[in-house]
Parts: sequence; structure tokens; C-alpha cells
Amino acid sequence: MTVKKTVRFFLNGRDEERAIAPETTLLELIREDLELTGTKEGCGEGDCGACTVVLGELVGGSVRYKSVVACLTPAIQIDGKHVITVEGMAQGQELHPIQRAIVDAHATQCGFCTPGIATSLLGLYLTKAAPSGQEVHTALAGNICRCTGYASIRRIPEFISRQPDAPEAMRPAYLDATEDKLRALGDASARDDILIEREGQIFFAPASVDSLRTFVAERKGQPIQFVSGGSDVMIGVKKRRARPPCLVDLTRLASMKEIRDTGDRLTFGAGVTLVDLAEATRASLPILGATIAQMASHQVRTMATAAGNIANASPVADAVVLLMALDATLHLDGPDGARDLKLDELFLGYKRLALTAGEWICAISIDKGRFDAVDFQKASKRQELDISSVNSALALELDNGGKAIRKARLCCGGVGPTTLLMKKTSAFLAGRPFAEATFVEAAEILATEATPMSDVRGSADYRRDVMKNLLVKHFVSLSANAAR
Repeated sequence: MTVKKTVRFFLNGRDEERAIAPETTLLELIREDLELTGTKEGCGEGDCGACTVVLGELVGGSVRYKSVVACLTPAIQIDGKHVITVEGMAQGQELHPIQRAIVDAHATQCGFCTPGIATSLLGLYLTKAAPSGQEVHTALAGNICRCTGYASIRRIPEFISRQPDAPEAMRPAYLDATEDKLRALGDASARDDILIEREGQIFFAPASVDSLRTFVAERKGQPIQFVSGGSDVMIGVKKRRARPPCLVDLTRLASMKEIRDTGDRLTFGAGVTLVDLAEATRASLPILGATIAQMASHQVRTMATAAGNIANASPVADAVVLLMALDATLHLDGPDGARDLKLDELFLGYKRLALTAGEWICAISIDKGRFDAVDFQKASKRQELDISSVNSALALELDNGGKAIRKARLCCGGVGPTTLLMKKTSAFLAGRPFAEATFVEAAEILATEATPMSDVRGSADYRRDVMKNLLVKHFVSLSANAAR
């Protein structure tokens, strides 16, 4: 196994190789090092979409495109990939069909958000030649226009469809040749570890699990920050000025991107993105996709992972509350060997995990066939791109044709220092009728199980009331689904 200290990638069809500092984001690389300032910096937290770019990645012999927020993408993660910025859309003086449509629809005002809107749509149209209205909405949900030009922005696909050359011209002219180069580069690039050391800080991106184990074992007892998607880690680095001495990126490990579905059992690797997880379980476990659709934006979901959502240990993590209700098992590895841990045993306190030094999450497993009804509910101030004030998930085993509850697992977030398994309420629900009165009575028990705190997202009394209301809402939602 060889180790390299530079990152090789393609930028708008051009071959690039750079030595990159460990904490550099893709946005910093694009704007400061490569001096392409069309990509804008807005919030720096993945919330506004101004910095959206398109990444092309080799997957199973084909190049797959996705939009990402450059402000949260560790620059080293673009090794062996193709980055397309807004500068790579127009061909000379000829605007790209998406750019022409933006002009024709009068969909730009101050213009600051426009590059991100254009590249978000490019990522979509490179994947789907004729996306639906809902797919366009999803692709643009993470792009904020402070000039409130949303009505005209939503009309862009209409103006794209009016252009006779749009289907053929949607792919930039350099794309075919670059894809051939990516295929040629792909296997060789994936075989090399990346190790960059600068100013006392280390960034390691292993190409194999064996390399990862060796690296961690050599540093046993030393603090290591694992990076899965990076969306939370990079906010800590850039906004809270955290400076982890050792960053270990898991995104190049093929084994951690695997999804295995045996019918009753679903196992997915720690590197599986939220978008890929939702797509893979669309038919077999649709509650996962429905929950993921309420998390962050599409550009963040293309890079964020459920494992990262878990390891971040936020008390309002949306994926955690659902996976805990589903009684998920974590498959761990580290210097002391592999082991399994139930998700509801992971959290010891606020941001405290039952992981040993150097231990990482490899995969997550769910027994899909165990529960007859599952529901997720979230209370937040806005529908898109918002953190939960309170969230809740309920998984039920039912008897008597769905009229009686055999077992229940109710989990809540935002009402304590960690996501909580509500054991008293779950025990109360077991053996009782699946009826509104049961849930109303259970809500009063639930109110005694948590001690929510007051913060900017809601007072303690508000959170307690919302927690009770969400339990009743579970019944309403599940009843409606059963009636269909």
C-alpha cells in the first residue's frame, strides 16, 4: 500500500493535483487557491446553498453526479473526483441551458445565490433528464434567495423545457473526455492512502480497513476525530474553531458504503450517505426515506451519513431517534477488536458515547420484519433545513389484526441531554388497545419521563407539551396509514 501527500482531481474538465492543508474546505480551495470566485460563501454552515458545486464520482464503472455544499466538504475528499463549479457551465460565450433559463425566467436579482441555484439544478439534470416538479423542489430546497425571488426560480424548469437543444447541451462538452479520465484514474487512486501532516495536525484517509486499523493501533490512546460525511465536523472546525489534532476520513472505504438487505435484516455501512440510504430502502423501509427527507437539504444529504448523525451525539438528531425506536445495532471496530452495541446503550450523557479510544462505527443493522407499524414526527420552526425542537419515533408490534399493541418502543429527542428511550411509556403501551384513549393516557406518563431544558428553540414547558402532542400524533398518523 502506497501513501500519497497530494490530492488529484478534475476541475471543470481540467486535471489538477494539489497539496491541501488538513482543515481546508472545498469552498476555500475553490475560491482562495484556485481563484474561482463564482462559487459564493454565504452562511458557511450548509444552510444557504450559495456554495453548491457538483461532484462527479466513479461508482461501479459509471460516473455519478451529485450536488454538495462546498463549505462543509473537506477538500481532501475530492481525490479521484470531478468538481464542476458555475464557471464550468458556460462554453465560451454560450450560456448553459440552465443559465439561459435563469435569465429567461427573470430568476436572478442580486445574483449572490444564483451560482448555487444553477449548480444545484445541474446536479439534478445530470442525473435525471426530465425531473419531476417534486424532484426540482427537493434539489432547490437548500438554496435560499434573500431577495425572495422564489416564484421565478420555480419557473426555471419550464424555461429549460422550451429550449430545443437543452437535452443534448445539458452535459458540458468536456464531460465525456473527463469521465474517461476518471475511469482510468479511479482504481489507481482508490488504492493509495492519503496522509497529510501540517503544523502539528494530521489528516489520514485510508484506502482499506487494514490501513485504518494499523493507523489507529499505532496511535492508541491518542485523540482521533473520525470523519464520515464531515458536515458536523467541519462546522466545528470552521465555526467553533475546534482543531482536532488527528482527522481520519472514512469516506474512501468501499466496505463502509455497502448496503445489505436480506429481507428481514438491513445492514448499511457507516459511509452510506443519507440520500443513498433513502433510495435503497424506498420500497422495503419507506419510513427511513420519509425521515431523511426532513433532515437538512439535498446538498447536505448527499454527503451526510446516519453514522455521522449518531456519532455527533446531538440530543435532537433525527436519524438517531428513528433508528433507536427500530432497536438498531451498531457494529464497531477499533484497537481492541470488533463488537456490537445497541444504539440505546451508546449515549452516556450530553455528547458522551460508550466508545473506547480509537473505536469507530463500521455499520448499522435493523431488524426490518420485527415491527408492524413505525412512525416519525418532528416539530421545528420551518419545514426545510431546520433542526428539531422535539422529535419522536414510535415502533409497534401489533396483535389482533392491528387492534392491540403487543410491544412498543417510543424514543424522543430534544427533551433531555441525549435521545431517550421512553421505557415507562413503552411499557404502558404494551398490551393495550391501539386506540386514541390509550395514547392520550400514555402522554401523561410520557410527561413524567423527561426533564427538558429551555433554550432558543423552546422552553421546557413547550417541549414537554410538544412531546405529549407528538405521541398522540403518532396514533393519528398510523391510523391514517392503516386506513389507506
